[in-house]
Amino acid sequence: MLAFRLLELEEKGEAFPVPSLPDHIELEDSTDRIVFVDVFLPPYKDAAANKSVTKNCSIPKWMRDAGDAAGLNYSLLLQNAVKEALRIEANSQ
Repeated sequence: MLAFRLLELEEKGEAFPVPSLPDHIELEDSTDRIVFVDVFLPPYKDAAANKSVTKNCSIPKWMRDAGDAAGLNYSLLLQNAVKEALRIEANSQ
């Protein structure tokens, strides 16, 4: 959860919060402990970059009907067309 919050802050261009100093953390119970958490963000960034997002587009009804009848995968078609337009190799990203 911390990794996703940090990625959200980074995407918004906001600074990461400064960690609290252990001396400034008040423990409420004798069983409370301070735990240091280290987050290595690159794997989370890679996963976020490859996450599928919705992008709506419009096509004529006749084209949709023909595509549906042919069993076309519109998402795959759009992805391939965008990769081609950006000159991205089919297997990259």
